[in-house]
Amino acid sequence: MVPLAATTRMAGLPERQRACDPAELEFQQLKPRSTRKWSESLDLSEVGKIDDEQLRQQFRSIAEDVCRVRAKQLSRRHQERMVDELLDEVFGLGPLERYCGDPSVATSW
Repeated sequence: MVPLAATTRMAGLPERQRACDPAELEFQQLKPRSTRKWSESLDLSEVGKIDDEQLRQQFRSIAEDVCRVRAKQLSRRHQERMVDELLDEVFGLGPLERYCGDPSVATSW
């Protein structure tokens, strides 16, 4: 799934160029593999034993480690984006999370 920002940025490009944004394509190919590796690294027995902030920090640390190893060919910006998207999927509303704090987005529920 291509993020809305990438879709908006690429909207004015011809179809062939939209499909071939190399950085976005690489990001989208690496994300599922990184997500799988990240989920394999989690110790779910600890989830109920620590508070939410500690849990979030622990998950972020694991996600950053996975990105450093699995997605090292991505730019630092793309690695940070991948970590943020992983955390949004676990602790938030996935791709909708970034819109929750955006005052320009009207709530629909």
